[in-house]
Amino acid sequence: MRVIIIGAQGGGMTAAAKLKRNLPSAEIIVFDSGEYVSFGACGLPYYIGNFFSNEGNLFARTVEELEESGLKVFIKHKVISVDEKSQTLVVKNLTNSQKHTEKYDKLIIATGALPRDIELCNNTNTFTVKKFEDAKSIKAKLATNKVKSVSVLGAGYIGLELLEAFKNIASIEEINIIDFKHNIASNILDDEFEEALEKELKKHNINIYLKTHVENINNSGEGVEITAHNGNHEHFTIKSDILIVSKGFIPNTHFLDNIPFKKLPNGAILVDSEGKTNIENIYAIGDCASVYHKIIKQDVYIPLATVANKMGRVVADSIANMPSKFVGALGSSCLKMLDCEIGKTGITEFEAKKYKIPYNKTFIQDYNHTNYYPNNAKLYMKILSDPTTNKIIGAQILGKNNTLLRIHALSVAIETGLTVEELGMLDFAYAPPFTRTWEALNILGNVATPKHKKK
Repeated sequence: MRVIIIGAQGGGMTAAAKLKRNLPSAEIIVFDSGEYVSFGACGLPYYIGNFFSNEGNLFARTVEELEESGLKVFIKHKVISVDEKSQTLVVKNLTNSQKHTEKYDKLIIATGALPRDIELCNNTNTFTVKKFEDAKSIKAKLATNKVKSVSVLGAGYIGLELLEAFKNIASIEEINIIDFKHNIASNILDDEFEEALEKELKKHNINIYLKTHVENINNSGEGVEITAHNGNHEHFTIKSDILIVSKGFIPNTHFLDNIPFKKLPNGAILVDSEGKTNIENIYAIGDCASVYHKIIKQDVYIPLATVANKMGRVVADSIANMPSKFVGALGSSCLKMLDCEIGKTGITEFEAKKYKIPYNKTFIQDYNHTNYYPNNAKLYMKILSDPTTNKIIGAQILGKNNTLLRIHALSVAIETGLTVEELGMLDFAYAPPFTRTWEALNILGNVATPKHKKK
């Protein structure tokens, strides 16, 4: 069997390694347009911020190590077209521009996603953070010690993580965060958390520009000039030495437009629980594919490394005719924004309204542990529950000092169908350095429990 994988990062390489174990005699070929393989993109903000100096920490395995395991890996090779009828694809060698055709028995598309508005980036003053090459370019710019001000366009996962990275660089004196939405981390947290988030940013002297619509980005000269207007239609200019564009991602599937794939509206390829597309012998995984959401009960877009790696394993089993299915995800995610830890699982209130899912909601403020043990800090939690069954369908958390780890318990609670009443009386461990006598999760469940339960 000849299996070709397009994409040599998380999901693609997980599939390749598992498939080689499942089918040792199979010929497995991997093409990637980049120069690097098997690297942890989630670590790029911390690499940029000098939290570690050994760039090798970002890479799971080298090309040489992968080939020693029996895989054939080709970097700087871009797949430019696929013909599903002849089961062939055309590959362009980016080093010498030569093209050749390859035939496959099974094809795995693991091409990931592309940053939105990537055309704004010129790698001189304006950058994105997706590839290792991006991070190296930014670090080279910062190494000149001429960068005094930075603007980040997009207050999502990467944008917020970059704030901590830039605060860790002594030469940077000014940091701006810009977003057209009305709140920080709007794809993770609902409005109740906004005051605490903005307080944290202001504590670290981050300039906040929300409800800000960018009209023009001028890259001329030594820096960047951003022309924008706010919700009151007031026009203003933000000047920075560099700009990071972090407005989210779109599936990297445009080169496959000739194939009649079933897709989500954003271009993500629809797959079933085995990673199969509607085209015979073609699979898709990771940020270029759909994911079934267990609460929304629809195929949605969840570009997360955790899901991509799990799907890679499932696809490798499916090709080897081994029983394996990915039954869906909860969209569980987290990030660290300066001193704050942020997490969500299940659905937010925004998603509940979007998908017309009935819900009750409860928001509380509490503390991570007893007040007489050092580093006592406030935490904020919100829970959504089904109004009929009282089962938990969504949760969000904001806190400090490992408070975020509670999101794991809430993920398990949703996965197992726990009710708010059961959460309220769940037997959590207690010791003063870790929690209070009444664990905050118990309090959350008890407050969420309807006062007049049906008998």
